[in-house]
Parts: sequence; structure tokens; C-alpha cells
Amino acid sequence: MDIKRGLLLDANYNGRLNKVQLQFYDLDKDKIVRWTDDTHYLPYCLAKYVAKEESSALDRNWAYKGHEIVKRTNLLTGKEEEYYKLYGRNPLDIITLRKIVQHTWENNIRFHQNFIYDKKIQIGHVYRIKDNKLYEYKGTTGLDIVAKIIENEPKEYGKFALENYQHFFQPFPKVKMVAMDIEVWDKDGMPNIAKADRRIISCAFYGNDGTRLFIVDKSRFNKKKLTDFPTLYVSDEVELIRAIIQMINKYPIVLTFNGDNFDLPYIYNRMQNHYPNAFKNERTIYIKDGWGFKSKYEAFLKNSIHIDIYNYFSNPSIKLYAYGHKYKRNSLDDISSALLGIAKIKHDNMSIASMSVERLAKYNMRDVELTMKLIERNDYQAWMLMLLFCRLTSLPISDLLRHQISFWIKSLLTQEHKRNDFIIPNPEDIRRAKPSKHFTDAIIEGKSYRGAYVIKPKRGIHYGTVVMDFASLYPSIIKEFNLSYETINCGHKECRKNKLKGTPYYSCEKKMGIFAYTVAFFRDIRVKHFKALAKTDNYYKPIEQALKVFINGSYGVFGSEKFPYFCLPVAETTTAIGWESIKATIDKCEKMKIGVVYGDTDSVFLDNPTQQQIDVLTDWSRIELDLELDYEKTYQMLALSDRKKNYVGVIKGTNQIDMKGITGKKSNTPEVIRNAIDKMNLVLVGITDEDSFNKKRPNIIATFHDTNRRMGIGGVYPLEEFEINVTLSKNPKDYIKNIPQHIRAIAGVEDKYKAGDVVSYIKCKKNTPILTDKAKWGDVDITKYRQLLRSSAIQILDALEISWEEVLGIKKITDFTK
Repeated sequence: MDIKRGLLLDANYNGRLNKVQLQFYDLDKDKIVRWTDDTHYLPYCLAKYVAKEESSALDRNWAYKGHEIVKRTNLLTGKEEEYYKLYGRNPLDIITLRKIVQHTWENNIRFHQNFIYDKKIQIGHVYRIKDNKLYEYKGTTGLDIVAKIIENEPKEYGKFALENYQHFFQPFPKVKMVAMDIEVWDKDGMPNIAKADRRIISCAFYGNDGTRLFIVDKSRFNKKKLTDFPTLYVSDEVELIRAIIQMINKYPIVLTFNGDNFDLPYIYNRMQNHYPNAFKNERTIYIKDGWGFKSKYEAFLKNSIHIDIYNYFSNPSIKLYAYGHKYKRNSLDDISSALLGIAKIKHDNMSIASMSVERLAKYNMRDVELTMKLIERNDYQAWMLMLLFCRLTSLPISDLLRHQISFWIKSLLTQEHKRNDFIIPNPEDIRRAKPSKHFTDAIIEGKSYRGAYVIKPKRGIHYGTVVMDFASLYPSIIKEFNLSYETINCGHKECRKNKLKGTPYYSCEKKMGIFAYTVAFFRDIRVKHFKALAKTDNYYKPIEQALKVFINGSYGVFGSEKFPYFCLPVAETTTAIGWESIKATIDKCEKMKIGVVYGDTDSVFLDNPTQQQIDVLTDWSRIELDLELDYEKTYQMLALSDRKKNYVGVIKGTNQIDMKGITGKKSNTPEVIRNAIDKMNLVLVGITDEDSFNKKRPNIIATFHDTNRRMGIGGVYPLEEFEINVTLSKNPKDYIKNIPQHIRAIAGVEDKYKAGDVVSYIKCKKNTPILTDKAKWGDVDITKYRQLLRSSAIQILDALEISWEEVLGIKKITDFTK
């Protein structure tokens, strides 16, 4: 098999062949090609010692294929050590081997992933295949840029940079793809995925090659010519499914929105459960049980690569750092409304089954149009991000999109260990070698170390507040103080003088740590090169955003006890230095006569500093703290309550509102309350000083007074504005104790819901929640909604020194003494 240009996208283990298979997108023929490893690569684990009885047990066990002695560097000791490399015949044999040998390492890396690491395969790069051999296209574009960045940096940093810089400078090929979405008959109740108990009545396709197709079962609808897009009428459901499969097989990349947990498993189960004879030899779709949060199924395609963009857009790190939390909920409607300015077609509680064929076609086609446009947005920004994440982590795209950032960074670090012949420590190895001295008190529930430093806010309204931000504070600390599991308290006598301020720890001066140089390079190439380019050229924006995702996610995972490379002294030290840096900044501000009204994690909020004072602080931070303290923004008006991480501000020169910690803006807050807060925000944008606030104060009161009053008038607000939307974090049957309201709302129909689904319900009288489509206006418990409005509003009103009694129209005692 020969390919001139193949974009490597995916990899998996083929159990029938007992080999790794790589999936390439042939850029010349627009099809997926599978390459099968023929190097006789075997699964393995490592052991430092093999006792006599363990050796005998291995010799007697069929799973044991043999062993060899290999050398690995142990970063915890700094020594090169010998290990037994124990081979199995297939991946499952490693489970047997680690049961026989008491202490093993690298025993839980998936077989295809180990192959990628060991063979130094670059997912997301372009290859030529000749005589079944892989040849990567390598260039030198960007080498001059990286050469400048690594000047005066440690050798470990330079080596990592030179091995990884091409990820950013290789092209990002555009590929042929199609979005698909099915609609299912729902007149007799909501469909159950496992049973696939309702008919599929239509399917829409939207390709980036101009293809538009709506396929519909004519036995359920009168055949009618639709002029908006091509329509294929089929005779029955079997022919409908065959037409769907035929279309899927025409495209190398198939996009869905929640296709892992609905569309593809539903089609598969429909074939298996209802038409086994008609599809006896059909193998286009295959399903695996999923793993990870909110996953029940994983859907794969024989001749294509399936990309479920729900997995991508719902990823918390992508949502926050790549898209600035522009969408609150992870629904197609919310995401596309926020990013595209286009919403789904509403069906106003109309069932799919009751739609006319014209309405069904428009509804179905709009969903696939939105799915495709989310990928096409900003010249395929999302596709570029996916490819870049694959390159940085060496994760196949099917693994990458089904996991969170902790898994990505784990893969990045595992790859770095493997490619440098470092032994990958077991979590207990790190904990045993680097115990905590517990010099700080944990002030965050669930953490064993102190969290971020937060300055007590100065309650009230402030004008002209300047926010200064430590650029990537924690990643910067990790680099500047060389924090990594092997470099903190490294054991070198000469390094003990390198004390880390505010801690009982010291850091290595002989080498740069693996955490430090990976985080540092990503931070530096973003700040020193791509950040400026992204402001003027949209091509570079996805690269800058991808780096931002990694940089901001890095400390979060390093500080998690569930992360396999977690080291408590590193987490303690990072936050301790952050504390010291923020406190030192406050002391400096006091000496400069600058008021500090608030501070949060990596930012300080300054009361009307001059430009000269801002410049002095920036220079001082760079010299004294080895950290970059930069101007971020100015609030024309900032309202602070007594609560930490809770404020509302209007950014100067814009109508943009910053709202932090306000429950009324959370995604599960009823729309009637969110709308009231939005109306209040329109009032706030006009406030620039005390006079304008006093003039606008009555309007703020009137906004909440009006909403509170009109809530009690039936029919003024649509019932849907009272609904509460909650995403199921697990399957309904897994809620055993402390049954929450949304689970009570679906009592009797639990089998129609699964993890990841959204439950929409109304708070009703007698503390009985009812699903929105079953509720009536007379059921609504207005008292509870007024309580929700009050609790949301007072978080803002407290800072504005407005009482809830004023909102209700109740005069204060002081009003009678004026």
C-alpha cells in the first residue's frame, strides 16, 4: 500500500489481527486508508525485580512471551536502572503478567498508544507510505523562531522545543466531511437507545463539498417535492437505513452532534434488534461501551472517521479557554446561537411525528447545517484545534475527543517519558519519594493544600478600576522556580540552598524538570510569537487558543490528586509562591499609594492608578518577582459585594459586562430570572460615575420589582421561561440516596434518560417537580421562583447598596426620618 500524502488521524488495536492499525486520510483521493503494523510489536510491562517464585510462575503461564533487560532513567533518583521488559502475546496478557509479578511499571498504557509513543509516531502530521513503511514529512519552517526562544534556556527545554515546534508550523489540511442527523418517530413516547424501539423516519446530510440531502420514509409521509434542497424518498425504514449507510460510506469524515450517544448507536441497535436478516452482513457501524464522564457508547465507522462535535464543544477547557465561555449550556442550540448567531428551528413542543414533511425537513436540515458550520466557523478553527491537540498529545482523534484535558496532559507527559527512556513512575512512587511537609492549611474543601490567594473585596461601587493580571501565573511559577516532581527536593546537597520562598522546599539547579520545560515552552511560544500574530491574522488564532488551553489547564491537573503525576509539594509550592507574589504586589501598591479594592488568584484590582504607576508595577514585577504583571482592562463601573469571587463590572469603552459568581447567570437558572438580570445589565452600561448611578438607581429597582410582580400573573411569561435545565451527570438508576429534584421529575420515565441528557422541569406546588411538557401554568410554585429571583438579585444588589425591601416597595425606617 502506497500513499503520497496521508494525514494521520486515528489509531486502534485490531484484535483479530493482534496488531495496531493507523488510519490515514489520503489527501489526494479523499478517503480513509488503514495501515497495519508489520514490525511484530508486542505488548509489555516493566519490572525492577522478579522473584524466583514469580519467574517460575511466568514460565508456566501461556501469557508470558519472554523478556529482555532494558535501561531506563529514574527521574526520582536521577540514576539509570535496569528493568525486566516482560512481553505478552496480546494486550490482555499484561493483566495476567502484573498479577504474577508484584511490582510492575507501565502496565496500564493502552497497546496502540504504547506503539505510538515507542515508534515516535506523530498523530496529526502528514506521512508518505511506501512499501508499508512510514515516512513523515518534516520541514524547517519556524526553526528560526524557536531558535530565538530557546536562547539561554536549559538544554532540556531546548531539546523539547526542537522536538515539538513543528506541530505549530506544519499545515492544517482541510478534508472532505459531512454532517448527519437522524429523526425518530416519537408519537408513542421518547425512543430508548438500547431497545431502539421507535422508527427512524428521516436523516439529513450536509457536506462541506456542497452536498445537501434529506432522506425520508415515504410510507410515513406523502411524497411531496421539496424545493429547498434535494430529497430522497425511500419505500420503508430498511431502505432508509441503507440509504444512510450508503451516504456515510461516501465521506471519509462524518460529523455528528451527540452521535456517540444517540444517532449511530440508535441506527446500529435498530438494525440489530429489528432487521437482523436485512443487515446480516452490514459492518459499517460498530459500537463500543464508552468510558469517562457522560459516555455510554462510542460509535465508530468502518470506512470513515466519526467525530462527535458534542464531545469537543462540551469539553470544559475548550469551552472556557478557546471560546471564552460564550455558551452556557452544551446544547446545539446554545452553542450555535452563541458562536454562529443562528439557532435551531424551534418545534414548540410539537412532536417529530406530528410535523409535516416540509417542517421536518427544515428542522432536520438546520441541525446538520449548524453542525457543519460550527466546524467551518472562522476558516475551520475547530478542525485546526482538534489537529493541533492530537499533535501535542500524540492521541488519536477518537481518544482525544472522548477525554478531558487531564488525559491529554497525561499523554503528553507519558510520551515525553517514553521518548527519553525515563521510567514512568507509579503514583505511589512519587508520593513516597516526595512527601508533603504540610506547611499550609487547606482552605478549599477537598484539597490537601492551600488554594489561590483572594483579597477581601472592598464593598461598594468603584469607578475607573484597573485590573492587572499575572500572565499565566501558575505556569510562570512552574517555569521560573523549576517545579516538577523530580526537581523539588531533588536530593542534591548543593541544591538545598535554592530555597523556594514561603515554603520548606528547595528546587534543583542541575536540570530543568519535565513539568517545567513542557509548560514553559508552550507558554513562551504563545507569548513570544503566536499571541501577537493572533491579533492580526485569524489563521494563528486557533494555535494561540490551543496553547492557552494547555497552559491554563496544566496547573489544574498538576494540582489534582487523581492525576497520575500529582506531587503535593509541587502543588503546595506553586500556590504558596502565588500567595507570596500577590501579597508582595499589594505591599508594593500600598507603598505607591495605590488602593487595592480586590484581588483574585492571579489578578489585582487597583483604584484609579496612573499610567506611570502601572508601568512602574510592571517593571517591578519583572525584576523582583520574575513574573509578568500586565495591564488587562479598566472597569468604568465595578460593583463589589462582601462575597469573594462575586462581582459585576462594565468594561470601559465597551458595553461588555463581566459578571462573576452570580447564580442568576448559571445555565440552569430559569430564563425569567436571567432575562431580569440582562435588563439590569442594560441599565448598568450607562453608569460611569456617582451621578449617573443615582439617576439609574430607580431603573435597577424597577427591573426586579416588575419581574417579581409579573411572575404572579398567569400567562404573562411563557411557561418555558420557568423551566430549570439540569444535565444528568450519571444514569438515573445510579441516583440512590438524596434523590435530587430533576430525578424526581422523571420518575416513571427514567429509562428514557441517560447520562449526558438534559432534564427540563418546573418547580411546582407541594414540592413536586414536573417535566416542562407535562406542566400547566396552575402547577407553578410562584413562591419558589420569587425566592430564586431574590437570591440571585441580592448578590448584585448588595454591592449596589439596594435592599430587597426597596425592590418590593417597602420603605425603610430611614425614609420616614428624612
